[in-house]
Amino acid sequence: MKYTKLFITLSIIILFQTAYAQIIDLQKLTDSHTRVVWIRDFKDKQKLIGFDSKNNAEHIIFDKFDTYKKPLFTPDGKRIVFSSETDKYIYVVDWNGDNLRKVIKGNIAEVWQDPDNNTVWLYYQTEDNPKSPLYRTKLDEKSKSELIWNSTKLQIDNFQLSRDGKFASGLFPWPKGGIANLETKNWKLLGNGCWTSLAPDNSKLFWIFDGSHRNVFITCINGRRWLVPIGNAEGINGFEVYHPRWSNSPEIIAISGPYVGRGGKPGGNRIHESYKAVEIYVGKFSKDYRTIEAWSKITDNEVKDYFPDVWVKDGEKVDIPSEIANGKGIIKNIKTLDIKTINTSNKWPPTNKGLVFIWDNAKAENKVKDYDEKIYSAQLKLRGKAIYGCYNDLDLVDGWAEIEGANDNLLHSCKNTNQLTLEAYITSSKDKQTGPARIISFSTNSTSRDFTLGQEDNKLVLRLRTPSSGINGSNPEIELCTITPNRAIHIIISYAEGQTNCFVNGKSIPIAENYIGNFSNWEKQKLIFGDEWNGNRNWSGKLEGVAIYNRFFSDKEAAIHYELWQKKVSDRKQIETIVVNATLEQISQTPSPASIAPYRRCLAEYIYKINSIEKGTLKSKRIIVAHWVILDGKKIEVPSKIGQTKRLVIQAFNAHKELEGERLVSDLDEFDLERFVDMNR
Repeated sequence: MKYTKLFITLSIIILFQTAYAQIIDLQKLTDSHTRVVWIRDFKDKQKLIGFDSKNNAEHIIFDKFDTYKKPLFTPDGKRIVFSSETDKYIYVVDWNGDNLRKVIKGNIAEVWQDPDNNTVWLYYQTEDNPKSPLYRTKLDEKSKSELIWNSTKLQIDNFQLSRDGKFASGLFPWPKGGIANLETKNWKLLGNGCWTSLAPDNSKLFWIFDGSHRNVFITCINGRRWLVPIGNAEGINGFEVYHPRWSNSPEIIAISGPYVGRGGKPGGNRIHESYKAVEIYVGKFSKDYRTIEAWSKITDNEVKDYFPDVWVKDGEKVDIPSEIANGKGIIKNIKTLDIKTINTSNKWPPTNKGLVFIWDNAKAENKVKDYDEKIYSAQLKLRGKAIYGCYNDLDLVDGWAEIEGANDNLLHSCKNTNQLTLEAYITSSKDKQTGPARIISFSTNSTSRDFTLGQEDNKLVLRLRTPSSGINGSNPEIELCTITPNRAIHIIISYAEGQTNCFVNGKSIPIAENYIGNFSNWEKQKLIFGDEWNGNRNWSGKLEGVAIYNRFFSDKEAAIHYELWQKKVSDRKQIETIVVNATLEQISQTPSPASIAPYRRCLAEYIYKINSIEKGTLKSKRIIVAHWVILDGKKIEVPSKIGQTKRLVIQAFNAHKELEGERLVSDLDEFDLERFVDMNR
C-alpha cells in the first residue's frame, strides 16, 4: 500500500502539466503530412506497422520475420530501413511493404542524407555489441563501407546525426551520454542516462533520458541544461515511457508507453515486463522547448507497440531558433529590481525589498517584516558542537543551528511569488563532504525539502523543489561551483520559473542544468543551518551573511551585493593561530549542565606548561587555556588529568570578542598569565 501511494505521489509531481498536454489529431499536431513507423510485438511474432496522417489509419508494412529492431524512415519518408534479429541483416522496404531488399549484415544505427549531393547513407555496426566499430555504406548502391567511429565503445539504440552529418548523439557506452564530433573523433560527456537524441537540424541540441524514465534533460551548445517531462500525455498516467526519439523535424518527437510493470507497482526496469497495452505517442515541443505542448496518440490496443520513428513532410526545413540553441530561449524577461533604488546604499544588504529572512551574524539585529507586516528577528538555537566564531559567524563543525519562527514567512512569501534568491558567505572546512552535507536547508528530513544548499565532494550543489524536480528537489540536483577548504566565497543563487542563476563573488557562472516549474508543491518545512532535521548530513564550515528573498536578482544587483559585502569584511584581521605541545598543570572543575542554566554552553580555564612550540610565538612558558566543557547542554570530553601532555591549537582569548557573553568558570588565581582559547572542541 505504501508503495502505491508513493508512486501516485511521484506521478502527480512529475506530470504536473498533464492537463495542458492534450491529445489531438496527428495532422493537426504537425500541420503537415506525417508518417509513423514502429514495431508491434505479438510475443511469438513481430510486425512493422505504419500510420499515415493522410488517411488517419495504420497498416502492416511487413510481418515475415520473427524479430525486428529499430525501424527508421529514409529522408523522403517513402521507405523503411530496419534490422532483423533473426538473420542479423539490415533490410529496406517500401512504405506499402513492396520491394523488400537485403542491404548488409549488421545492426542499424541511423539513416542520413548528405545535403550536398542527396546520397542516402546507412550507419551501422557489424554486430549488436558496443565494442563493434561504427561504419556507413550507401543505401542504394554498392559501395565500400567507411569506418566512422572506433574511438570508444558505442551503444546505438538512439544514435542520431545532425543535419550536416558532423555530429551524433550516443552512449559511449552506457550510461555515458554525449555528442561525438565525427570529424575530430572526439566526444563530449553531457550526462548519465540512456536513450540519447540529437536534434535533426544543426543546433546540436541534445537530450538524455532521466533515471525515472519520465523526463529528458536537454542540453544546448553553451552548456545550459533543462528538464522536459515527456510522460505528460493523457493515457501515460504517470508511468514510465521508453524509446524517445526526435523526428526529422526538431519540433516533433515520439515515445512508447506507458510501462506500468507487474500489477502497476513501481520499481525495476519495466521495459521487459510491462502490461500488454504499450502505445505509440507523437508529441510537439512548445516554442521555448521546455515542455511538450500536445500529443497525438497513434495506437490504442492490447498489444505492445515500441521503437517508433516519425517522418514529417518538409521537417528537414525546420530549424530550432538560435536563441533556444544557445540557451537564451529558456530565459524569460523576468522583472528585477531597479538598480537606481539600491545604488545609493553603502551597507549590506542594500535593500530589504523582498527580504523574507536574514541572519547576518550573532551581533546583528537580523530583523525583517513578515507577510503580516510584523517585525521578526531571527533566533538561532545552536545544537551539537556549533559555536559562534571570532566574527560572530557560525562555526558548524560537528554541529548545526535551528532557526525559530522563520518557517511560515519563508513558505508564504516565496510561494506567493514563485521566486527565490539565497545569499550567503560560506567557508567550508573540508574538501570532501557528502550527503550532500546541508549548509542551508528548508526541509523536514533527508527526502523532503523546499530547497537545500549543500556540499557534495568539493562542489556546492542546489536542490530546489518544483512540481518536476520532486519532493526532494533532486531531479536534478544542480552543481553550482567548486569550493576550496578554508577559503570564503560569497554566493547568490536566484530562481524564477525556468531560470536558475548563480553568482560567485559577484560574477555570474554557467550552470549545466536548470529547474522548471513554480513552487505550487512547496510545503511547510523547517529552516536549518549545517545539517538535516533528522541528522546525518552535517556540514563542517563557517556561515554568515545569510539572506533569503522572494524575488529574482539581476546580474547587476548580485554584483552590488558582493561589493557591499566585501566592504563589510575588508577590515578583518587574521588572528594568529599557535600550535604547542604542553603539559596540564591545573584545572577548573566542570560544572553540571543543570547548574549553569539558562546557559547551554560553558568554558573552563586550565593552566598548561609549554614544552615546545610547533607554530607561532609565545611570551611565557605557562599559559591559561579556556576549553569548551559544555555545549548544547552536554559535557564535552577535555584533558582533565594533571601531568597529561597534549598538542594544543590555540588563539588569544582577547581576540575572540564573541566569547564575552559565554559562561566561563575558573578556579585559577594566577591572573597575570596570558589567556588563550582552545580552537578544537
